[in-house]
Amino acid sequence: MEFYQQLAWPQIPKELLDQISFSGRNSYILDYGKRYYRGQQEIHAPLWTAMDTESTALQAWLKENITLPPTATTVQQILCQSTHPTHCEMIPHTDVIRSYAINYFIETGGQNSETTWYQEKDQPILRTVRSEFNNQQIAEGWVGYDDLTEIAHLRAQPHTWYWFRTDVIHGVKNLTGTRKYISISE
Repeated sequence: MEFYQQLAWPQIPKELLDQISFSGRNSYILDYGKRYYRGQQEIHAPLWTAMDTESTALQAWLKENITLPPTATTVQQILCQSTHPTHCEMIPHTDVIRSYAINYFIETGGQNSETTWYQEKDQPILRTVRSEFNNQQIAEGWVGYDDLTEIAHLRAQPHTWYWFRTDVIHGVKNLTGTRKYISISE
């Protein structure tokens, strides 16, 4: 099973990226109301901000320069994440209402940040996609690090497109800076 694929799509011009405001309208700590530990070490979640793109120039450039999947005819969201000051990770989760995402990384969250996909003990790799956000880590509720096995890793490069499975539990480790990306999905 493929968990991600680097796409040979063109880089988005800097002047279009410079027009994007990543100030938050919908910002929250993405911890699903729980505390997380890897062994004895507490893991802190980042501040996560999501917003719909209002850049018609970016939308036009995307339509002209990349071939979107038939079900993804527009940019759904522009997402931005900023990090907690110490030992920050995107907590392992499945995405709310999508089974995949096409992400263009502007900033990756630090030189060693790494997207990791997991399998939960005694559970299938592919998980249920939810119909709405309900502040749950996965559709079935909550899972701790002790019940997860790492099954794939990606150290994304800036100004690069990737197709990601988001219906498999995934998170981001080693965040030391801001992670900004454009995300396209159904």
